[in-house]
Order: sequence, then C-alpha cells, then structure tokens
Amino acid sequence: MRLAGGRRRRALERYLDEVVALLEVLAYDDRAAVWHASTRAPLEALGWSTSFADGQIAAVAAVNDLVVVTRNVGH
Repeated sequence: MRLAGGRRRRALERYLDEVVALLEVLAYDDRAAVWHASTRAPLEALGWSTSFADGQIAAVAAVNDLVVVTRNVGH
C-alpha cells in the first residue's frame, strides 16, 4: 500500500496474485503447539531465550515433516 502506482507496483501486485496467493498456509494447530511447548520449555530451563515466532514456524514445519530454509544465519 505504500508503493506508489506504476510499473513496480503492478509487477508486485501481479506476483502476489499469481504466486503468493496460491501458496498453502499451514495452521499453528494443537500438534504444533505441543511440539513448540515441549521443545521451548527445556531450552528455556537451560537459560536459552528463543523467539516465540521462530518457534511457531519451526513447530509448524516439524509436525508437517517440512524443512525450514532461511538466509538468517544469525539464528
């Protein structure tokens, strides 16, 4: 919404409509919540602070037998 109208905005809107809108969204469901809690609790007991959102992403991937790929080498 911040991008002014024009060629770049139209290309982005087309990408969102043709690619992103077709992606399957997986739920953070009960299975993911249990996995998240059972993984997060022991880490925090060891004093390791973990990102809640990153844990949710990992949990959804884990219970759906998926691999998380990221360019964020810091985490």
